[in-house]
Amino acid sequence: MQQIADELGIPRLGPREIDEWGRNNPTPWELLERLLMIPKRETWEKLKEALSGSRLKRFKKWGFFDDSEPQLPDFEEIKGKYAQEFSRIFGSANSKGEVLFFDAYPDSLTVGGKPILELDVMTPHYREYYMGEEPPADYLSPTPVLFPVVRKGTSFIIHLASRDPNLMNRTEEWIGKALRNFGLGAKTRAGYGELR
Repeated sequence: MQQIADELGIPRLGPREIDEWGRNNPTPWELLERLLMIPKRETWEKLKEALSGSRLKRFKKWGFFDDSEPQLPDFEEIKGKYAQEFSRIFGSANSKGEVLFFDAYPDSLTVGGKPILELDVMTPHYREYYMGEEPPADYLSPTPVLFPVVRKGTSFIIHLASRDPNLMNRTEEWIGKALRNFGLGAKTRAGYGELR
């Protein structure tokens, strides 16, 4: 979906921008997702309105996005060029996807002679504060928390299947970009889940 959003110039908002946007107003990204899953003209109209509305202009003024204007094609082009391919791959409310996604698994249980699972530690310094028991203070004791991680350098095998080779090529392209650009799982901003 990121590639489609990029092609159309639709910005993806971070948590701060989503709060600013307003919880009761769907973001352009959410509207695009709805449009790709179930192409409806009213969703397309809402997306057009969101892209030309004052909220997005305010974000641009604040420097969140560049000044380029998103170019949203007409409804029929969105429906034919993007939504049809997207829903064929991933499915929609009306039909199942035509690409099967199998579990990913490591191609080996060791990396450099060491097991692929290892322990990492995070150390919250204000445990009592996070539990709502006390305000944060220097006298609170750090609490180390061990958790398992996959060792850096571990290779995974990912299998996909489809009867349509064109869908497979597009799926591999989209999934590859998503994994390289965004990673997988939690704590990706801290470096976990990075894939190359």
